[in-house]
Amino acid sequence: VPACRTRELSVSMAAPITADEGGGLDPSREIGRRIFCNRALNMNQIKAVGFDLDYTLAEYIPETFDLLAYDGAIRKLLAMGYPEEVSEFQMDIQAYQRGLVIDKKRGNMLKLDRHKYVKVAYHGLTKMSADERKATYAMPYETQPTFSPPDYASVDTEFLLIDVCLFCQLVDLKDRNPEAIPQSYSTIYSNVRRAVDLCHCDGEIKDPVAKDPGRYIRRSPYLARMLAQLRLGGTQVFLLTNSLYDYTEVVCKFLLGDDWLQYFDLAICGARKPGFLLDPYLPLFQVRTDDASLVNIEVGSVESARRVLRDGKVFQGGNWNHLHRLLDLKTGSDLLCASLYARHSLRMHSPFRRSLGVVCFATCPHAHVMYMV
Repeated sequence: VPACRTRELSVSMAAPITADEGGGLDPSREIGRRIFCNRALNMNQIKAVGFDLDYTLAEYIPETFDLLAYDGAIRKLLAMGYPEEVSEFQMDIQAYQRGLVIDKKRGNMLKLDRHKYVKVAYHGLTKMSADERKATYAMPYETQPTFSPPDYASVDTEFLLIDVCLFCQLVDLKDRNPEAIPQSYSTIYSNVRRAVDLCHCDGEIKDPVAKDPGRYIRRSPYLARMLAQLRLGGTQVFLLTNSLYDYTEVVCKFLLGDDWLQYFDLAICGARKPGFLLDPYLPLFQVRTDDASLVNIEVGSVESARRVLRDGKVFQGGNWNHLHRLLDLKTGSDLLCASLYARHSLRMHSPFRRSLGVVCFATCPHAHVMYMV
């Protein structure tokens, strides 16, 4: 990134990432150090780059972090009335990865190719035979499943891998002991989704991480320099996360140090994605970093946004209109966004994607590769 505009950053931050460290076009480079695109992208036209926190800047360690959600969800399922056998489940998170599709109605886990042909299917923990798979999913074009909600769920975020693991185990238990779990497969999935989601909301996961972040988060030696180089090159850098400020501060201090805010032009916490990208009426608040209290603000124009930014650059909530005004962006095509939710939300709402025009990229831990879409 050319250093076309000077920023008030420490000298150590300004040290460039070399070609050997950053990737480049060397075909012999390991795949985990490369960037892949499915369209041309001129970075000179990008005025702002945004990052999510969870599974983007913060790479969680599956063996410890996922176990928090898994164990917490089991406790909540037991409280919902599920049988004690559930407490004997063991997490096998390595058996699943993003890109799968859950058939909630039938209790199946599917692997599709790009033409939506079901290549592999499991019912619970049992692999379906080719005849079973084709009889269920190889239908004429007119009756071919769309593999879309409400009967199907795409596993397109790391958070959903816990759902997959628990759902398959519960389907297997239901088939072995129907009296113990009388609920339908769809109801089982809904209960699993609710249990895992509650773990992310009630402190079951984030409280242990905040107490000992080094146990749950893998720290990158290149993160600080990458963010610094973007800003030194004149690109605005912002953080957009669903986590509230108290948790965000703990994680960012672990990743970037006590002065973590100097790496960002803007930080929006508690963003409630994907609603942030879809609902233009969500209100924005300013966060006082000394006590994490919220202040009502009005960001109706670029001028008012500039006045607000003089008082601080940490916010909570809001929507994409606020983001554009705070960063003084004219269109969504000026923005490059790394988020678990951005690509999913824009893919599921194609008219919105066309109107907003956001360019998205995502890190893929299982493939050890970064994709831009």
